[in-house]
Amino acid sequence: MKAIDLDYRKEMTLSPETGFAAFKDSRLMVLDVDAFGTLRESLLAKLGFEEARAVMLRFGYQAGFADFLQVKNNYEFESEEELLLAGFRLQAWEGLAQTEVYDTRFSRPRKELSVAGKWVNSCEAEQHSVYHQDNHQPVCWTLAGYVSGWCTAFLDTKVVAVERFCAGKGDKYCEWLAKTEKEWGLEARYIIEALKEF
Repeated sequence: MKAIDLDYRKEMTLSPETGFAAFKDSRLMVLDVDAFGTLRESLLAKLGFEEARAVMLRFGYQAGFADFLQVKNNYEFESEEELLLAGFRLQAWEGLAQTEVYDTRFSRPRKELSVAGKWVNSCEAEQHSVYHQDNHQPVCWTLAGYVSGWCTAFLDTKVVAVERFCAGKGDKYCEWLAKTEKEWGLEARYIIEALKEF
C-alpha cells in the first residue's frame, strides 16, 4: 500500500461502552485542542520556556515512535519510502497539521536520512499564538518531536527534526528539516539535549 491509503477512519476503534479509543493496539485519547493549549501554557508558566519545550519535544517523540511501531507491525507498504511517508500522513489524521514533504533521502545501510517538509494549520502554532502574540522562535515542539521519533524508529538511528520557519512566530507556514543527529550542528543542540534519554 501507499502512505496516502492509510485511513484512520477505518483503523480507529471507539468504544464508549468500555471507555477505550484505539489505533490498532495503541490506546488513544481524543482531546480538545484548547485543552492542549492550556497544558502548554501551564508548562511554560511553571517550568519556563526551555524546560517546557523539552517536555513537549519528548512527548511528541514518544507519540511518533509509538505510531511507527503500530504502523510497521500492522501494514505492508509497497516501498520503504511509503512506510516513511506514512508518519506524515498520520500527523494529518491525528489533527496535528497538514504535512507536506518536499524531499526524502535515506539509506538504511549507511544510517543516513534527510527529510524536508512543511506543516500547514499546525494546531501547536495556533495554540501558542492564542497566548503569545510576539514570539520570535519556532514553537511546534510536539510536531518536531513526533517527526524525530517517527524517523528515529524508521531508521533505527537517532534522527532530529528542526523547525526553521513557524506560523507561531508569524511565518506563512511551518517548515522543518529532519536528519540524523550526527549531521546536525549547533542549530539542533537544544533538541538533541532534550531527547538524549531516548
